[in-house]
Amino acid sequence: MQVIGLAPAFVATDVIAARSTRQSVTEWADRVVRRHVRRTPALHRRLTTEKAVVAAAALDRLSPEVVERIVAAFRSGEEICSPDKDRLHAFIERALDTMDFMESLPVSDRRIRRIERLSWADAEQMSADWHASLARVRAKSKDVMAGVRKIAEFPDGSFFAELTTAQALSTEGAEMGHCVGGYWNRVKGGDTRIVSLRDSDGHPHVTIELSRPAEVYVEGRGNVRLMANLHAGRNQVVTSVDWYAAQIRGKQNRMPVPKYAEKVRQWMRDASIPSREEGFALRTASDALSIYAVPNGKGFFLTENADDAFSVVSQIALKQLASGDATPRGLLKSLRIDEIVRAASDGAAVVAFARTAVETFKAGLEAGCGSKGGGNILRALSESGIEPFVNECFIGRHLGFDPMGGINEFLFSLDAKSDVSTFDHAVTGVPGGSSLLARVHTIPALGLAMLNAGRARGAEDRLLNELEPKLRKVVAAMKAEQGVYHVIRSSVPGVKKNDIVQAFFACGLGHDYAVAAAQVPSIVRMAVKGMLLEAKKARLAGANVNVVSNLLSEGFEARLSGLLCEQFGSECLVVGPEPQKPVAMPRAASAAIVKSYPIPRR
Repeated sequence: MQVIGLAPAFVATDVIAARSTRQSVTEWADRVVRRHVRRTPALHRRLTTEKAVVAAAALDRLSPEVVERIVAAFRSGEEICSPDKDRLHAFIERALDTMDFMESLPVSDRRIRRIERLSWADAEQMSADWHASLARVRAKSKDVMAGVRKIAEFPDGSFFAELTTAQALSTEGAEMGHCVGGYWNRVKGGDTRIVSLRDSDGHPHVTIELSRPAEVYVEGRGNVRLMANLHAGRNQVVTSVDWYAAQIRGKQNRMPVPKYAEKVRQWMRDASIPSREEGFALRTASDALSIYAVPNGKGFFLTENADDAFSVVSQIALKQLASGDATPRGLLKSLRIDEIVRAASDGAAVVAFARTAVETFKAGLEAGCGSKGGGNILRALSESGIEPFVNECFIGRHLGFDPMGGINEFLFSLDAKSDVSTFDHAVTGVPGGSSLLARVHTIPALGLAMLNAGRARGAEDRLLNELEPKLRKVVAAMKAEQGVYHVIRSSVPGVKKNDIVQAFFACGLGHDYAVAAAQVPSIVRMAVKGMLLEAKKARLAGANVNVVSNLLSEGFEARLSGLLCEQFGSECLVVGPEPQKPVAMPRAASAAIVKSYPIPRR
């Protein structure tokens, strides 16, 4: 199963990690929630049309080449899924309850101290068990008004009250079946208030957590209060808030029933209390503010001006790229640099940044090529995330150059500077006699791998022209030395044996390759027969020839081909005797059944 269209889901689930005030819990949640969403089939729906697949892939802003491969997989019958909006919304509601449970655990709790070992599924189960235990031990106290201070009242006798003692919070949590009983330290610290909607008998029906917004300094505006948890990149926030409703919960952490939810909305409108909860009161649009946050080690550099944010974030990004502290993919995740670059209005500065970033990345790629080796260069390129980085940051921009052009030129040059490497490998041998060899040819096939991956469109002729003389050397070796196996392999992963065969034909060497490949098997078989005779003589002379005899006995074609593929890679092309295919004998037709009839009497 392949899951696409995850980008909006990850944006929606960011509120889960932001629920915690402890950095260790936030970082843990950010990691495990994304993994849980990606790997949980119950949160996804199967896409049934090609149009839906293309639309879902567009949400992730994938390159056209990647989209084509996904569509091809869909056409071949592979299961392609995308997050289901309703299921994801229900998951987020449950996840917020789980985060409340995690937040209520003391720092000394073993589960917090070892949180890096905790999966999201385990945390969900612990939270569910805890909430169930609250429901089982719901308080039976008759004094539900202890520690309760009325702040608003309705004509029917129901009222809103602020809970001012630890016992009041404990009673509320037990009556409602949720974890507000663990919030006393927050309330005592002054940054949280708990308000309860109660009926005329004093029994609670809705619990509201009011939080004091953090005061931050925004460059160009000064100190403002923000009703949001800041994250790197662009933030849409509401300013000038004294208190806002961080949570609004009915019994067992469900959404309040409609008749109580309407009273909550009315009270929030009257008291000018905004909320981040869906379906409840919000501030007017006049208080909305777009700010850009750039992580600077201790916190964030905050500004309304996208160009100022771009100036800061671009310097940080280039420094991290140059030092190797971050990959382009890492910059998208940790700095959300794409959100800032897209908003920047200084086109010349963006173009300069694009050039420097790509050149810095290419320099690092060149420096690491020697240590990584050509075989891993495409994997390193893919894992770096340079293509998503370019697509996300500079989409719709006229840069005046191809950001991936220089990187592709460097990759092309690696093949141009390389030649075929050949060595002999002893497959087996008769003690004191002949040996059966395999001549191993490693062809520089980085360009061929790029063609297969769709990374070298428009450069097909150039790459094939550079590959042709190298493949011609392999054909010449096969013609000159026909009594050995020839193993042809790629210098990089991602090139299969059929790709190598097709490359011979694409380079105009198909006939020569076919002729050479047809002559090798018969001569190798003759060499094998000769070695078996030598082995018999050596056995009579007292030598141990069991290994070579077993290898070269009947069916050696499959054994030796398998050994060579195991030694030099399953996708190498082995030219030599092939296993004989069983001939299907036609079924003999059954004899006709002749019926005899008695001659009629006259």
